[in-house]
Amino acid sequence: MVRRVRGRHVTESEFYISRSGSGFGDKILAGMFAVILNDNGIAAMIPNNKAYALVDCPHTPLPITRFNYYQIMLEPRPTVNWLQNNINIFRNHKGIEQEIKITRNFIPVLFEPLPDIPNVDVAINSQVGRWSSVRMWPGFDELKEMFTATGISFVDLAEVKAMNNVALNYVNNAKVYLGLETGISHYVSMVAAGKGIILQSGFTRHEYWGNYNYTYLMADMPCAPCGISTMEGQECENDHLCMKDLSVRRVYYYVLDKLVGKVGKP
Repeated sequence: MVRRVRGRHVTESEFYISRSGSGFGDKILAGMFAVILNDNGIAAMIPNNKAYALVDCPHTPLPITRFNYYQIMLEPRPTVNWLQNNINIFRNHKGIEQEIKITRNFIPVLFEPLPDIPNVDVAINSQVGRWSSVRMWPGFDELKEMFTATGISFVDLAEVKAMNNVALNYVNNAKVYLGLETGISHYVSMVAAGKGIILQSGFTRHEYWGNYNYTYLMADMPCAPCGISTMEGQECENDHLCMKDLSVRRVYYYVLDKLVGKVGKP
């Protein structure tokens, strides 16, 4: 059977990639996975609704051959990240012998420049999804005061409620992106490449979720990764030290060095 989707023929041999999680990041990560399959000559598509539609990838409204990618976030020291793990699962599940190479270190999203978005030194994202607040960093208010006192301009995407293409434009026009382990940091990876700084919690390891061109600041804790879901009533038993021990001073001077091009090892 052959049918036409968005200007090209689609056959039943193509794979329909999705993610059952409800998070924004879940959807666009499915898109990245599908893009990499296409880069390797394996026809794959994603749904054409919700966050999926933000990814520059073939879309379809109907399931073809479904593959739902998985997660392995709780390995103490992940040897492969989610992307390589899912490639391995996909090859085994579908009986594909060919090598599948990781061809992207960003999520290719649909981007349109907007003329009215101002240029700032730092684009901040200070919020995370509701299912795990342990990824939050408590120092943003103090950091913003230090930025203001020293003439560093910034915008907080959460405060101005910047979404989708507007958020991309703010990050694209900024010199530095400072964010957390959350969906927006996946989404802006194309325009934040080389200038992104992630404040990494103990929820998981950046080796697992981040194959982007970012740097990561963290306070290494023996209880990490914890995988705590505060939405499910789980609580941190260690007073959230993974983020509290990440000092405002350390973050401020790392951002400052990034702005003047003097960043070394975090």
